[in-house]
Amino acid sequence: MDDFDGFREYFGGSMKALTVVNSDEIDLVAKSPIERIFLRSLLLAFLKNDGLGLLVHPTFNDAASEVADFRVTLERFREMKAWFKEHKPTNDIATFLDDEMGRGKMSAEERRYCDELIFKYYYVPLDGSYHMSLQPRFPNVVASGKTVRPDIYFWMPTRPDINVVVECDGFAFHSDKEAFTRDRQRDRALKARGYDVLRFSGSEIFNDPVNSAHELATYLWERAR
Repeated sequence: MDDFDGFREYFGGSMKALTVVNSDEIDLVAKSPIERIFLRSLLLAFLKNDGLGLLVHPTFNDAASEVADFRVTLERFREMKAWFKEHKPTNDIATFLDDEMGRGKMSAEERRYCDELIFKYYYVPLDGSYHMSLQPRFPNVVASGKTVRPDIYFWMPTRPDINVVVECDGFAFHSDKEAFTRDRQRDRALKARGYDVLRFSGSEIFNDPVNSAHELATYLWERAR
C-alpha cells in the first residue's frame, strides 16, 4: 500500500508538472485566443483519455532537422540508461550525472538538460507519445515562393512515419481566392514531403472547441495505431 501511495503521489505530481509546462508553452507561442482555446481543449482530451500522452515543445526553427537531432539525442540517452542499469556505478542516475559534471565530463547546462530528459523519458515514458510544436518553421518546404510555417506540428520520437500538420484557419486570413489557392499549394508541398495536413476553420473551433479538439485527438490516436 505504501508503494502504491508513493506511486500515486509521484504520478499525480508528474501530471501536474507536465500540464503546467504544456500550458505555459501554449501561452507563450499561441497567436490567437481561438488557437489557445483549441490547444487547451486538446490537452484536456489527452489528459482524459491518454494520460501523459502529449508534450508541447518550443517553436522549431527547422522542424525536420530539429526533430532528427532530438531522436539522435534520445537514442544516446537510452544507451546511457542501459549502460547505467547494467553497470550501476552509483545508487541512482542523478548522483552519477553529478559525479560526471564534477569530473568535468559535462557542463552545468548539459546536466540540466539531462534532468529534463530523465523526467520525460526515464521516469515518465514519453518517447512513445505524441509531441507537439507550435508555429514550427519548415525552411526546406516552399510554396508560392515562401517557406512554410504552419500552426501546429505533431510527431512521435519512436515513429518517424507520423508527421501531422494542423492549420487553424480564421476567416479573415483565408477567405479570398488567393488565400484559398496558397493554402492548397502549401498542403501539396507538405504532403510531397510526407506530412499529413488537417485544416480546422476558425468558426468550428470557436463554436465547438471541445469537439474539434476531440476529433483531432481521435485522428492522432488512430494514426498512431
